[in-house]
Amino acid sequence: MCNKSLTPTRFSLKSFLFHHTLKAHMERASPEVVTYTLRADWDEQSGAEITTRGITIKVDLPPEFGGLGHHLAPDELFLGAIAGCLMITFLHFRKTNRLRLRLLQCTISSRRILTEQGYRLQDIRATLRIRVDKDQVEIGRKCIELARNYCPLLADLSSPLKVDVQGEIEVAG
Repeated sequence: MCNKSLTPTRFSLKSFLFHHTLKAHMERASPEVVTYTLRADWDEQSGAEITTRGITIKVDLPPEFGGLGHHLAPDELFLGAIAGCLMITFLHFRKTNRLRLRLLQCTISSRRILTEQGYRLQDIRATLRIRVDKDQVEIGRKCIELARNYCPLLADLSSPLKVDVQGEIEVAG
């Protein structure tokens, strides 16, 4: 999880102490480094198969960009990763806050717009929708705020992230 400090001015003393207890729990339970390695192989059409840990997903370009559109587009997968991260982060805080959850949904959308620099995603909007009992509304609200503040992918997107792309060429024959 993101190592973000909480400010006591936004919460009551009880809430402040609760959040710092939760933060200590998160730091204790989380590994310092997790390494991800994935492999993408061309599907010999307009997409790819991405594999990690024995799990394979397929991606494809949408028809408006010359693809077949048989699978999620990389943009959709990217937005889905953000939605999944928000939900998993929410579920972590739900568990530690003992929130009785009846429903959890995340709706996320964005637009890819042609700019002078090429196509760029703009205006990513995500909504976490929950259903809870009446006596749990405030806890639910806090869990949504904590998910927004501690989702690791959102933290990654809010600061520069270096992506090193290298090339290797093999000669057929």
